[in-house]
Amino acid sequence: MKTKLPRWFCRDAKDRERFEAWTNTALDEASKNPSTDFFDETFADAVEQDFKQQLKRGRVLLAREAQDHEALARLADTEELRRLAFQRHKQGREKGEHRPRDRRPVLKICLEDAANDVDRIRDLWQRAYNRRNRTKEPTAIAIAARRYGVKETQLVNFRKNR
Repeated sequence: MKTKLPRWFCRDAKDRERFEAWTNTALDEASKNPSTDFFDETFADAVEQDFKQQLKRGRVLLAREAQDHEALARLADTEELRRLAFQRHKQGREKGEHRPRDRRPVLKICLEDAANDVDRIRDLWQRAYNRRNRTKEPTAIAIAARRYGVKETQLVNFRKNR
C-alpha cells in the first residue's frame, strides 16, 4: 500500500520533518530493490579486469618500494607495469600517494554516497511530484548531507569539484 505523499510546499517544521522522513523512507525502499537493467556480463568482466589491473599496479609499487627485484620481474609483464616498476619518478609525490590536504577516506566515501543520493532524491521527486528542484527547505542537498552526517557546504563543494 502506498503512503500518502507529504506536501511539496512545507508550511512549518512538522511538514519539513514529514517530507524529509518520506524522502528517506523512499530512498531506503529504492535501495532494497535496485534495478538491474544496466547490468550485463561484459560490464562485470570489464570491472573485474580493471580491479585486477589496479591490484597488480599496487603490488608493483609495493615491490618497488621494498626493492624486491625478483617480484618486480615476475609482476611487470606489460609495458605500463615495466615503466612503473623500473623508471625513476622525477620529483614530487608518486601517483596515488596521499597528499596532506586530501580528505579522510571515510569522509570521501560519505561525500560520494551523499552526492549520488542527491541525484536519486531529485529523480524520486520527479517521479512522485513531477518536480525536481526545491528552493525551500528541505533541499535534496540538505537531506543527503543530514543522511550521511556531512556538512552541507562540504557536499556542495564536493559536487562542484568532482
